[in-house]
Amino acid sequence: SGSQPALLVLGYVDAHPKGAVQVWYSSRGEVLKLQNGRIVGTAGLATDWSSVSFSPALPDWNAVPAEGAAFTRTHDESPGYRAAITQRLQLKPSPGLPPVALPRSFPPAVASRFAWYQERVVDPAASDLPPAWYAVGSYEGQRSVVYSEQCLSASLCLKMQLWPPEKVAP
Repeated sequence: SGSQPALLVLGYVDAHPKGAVQVWYSSRGEVLKLQNGRIVGTAGLATDWSSVSFSPALPDWNAVPAEGAAFTRTHDESPGYRAAITQRLQLKPSPGLPPVALPRSFPPAVASRFAWYQERVVDPAASDLPPAWYAVGSYEGQRSVVYSEQCLSASLCLKMQLWPPEKVAP
């Protein structure tokens, strides 16, 4: 399928009023910035996002209403430097496992115990991005996104999980 696994290391964490931003690095120099489990910046990928912002402020994962939460995401994208791309999104809790191929470290019996969320672009004519999926659990005693699938373009999707899986709990 063309997907290549990569191990990223946490370089540092930037304090931010809307949640700390983790800055991850690959051995090939790619950079991935995550805030509350969401991609808020990349560098060195086939498609890169920068200046990612959300409005209104995103709800805490534990406070997402059953009917969902609506918000907008604005970002810049390269190559081609497309500025201020605005997408309306809907985030909803998922009652069951997502219809995605989970890694072996998340067998269905384990994965079903996490809180799952789907985030999709409300106006599909404005974007061809597949829905994003997030599994929220506990990692080293902290409530956080422990697994996600997020796409920067229709052809560039990232599956991310915290490592080692032994430290992840529902």
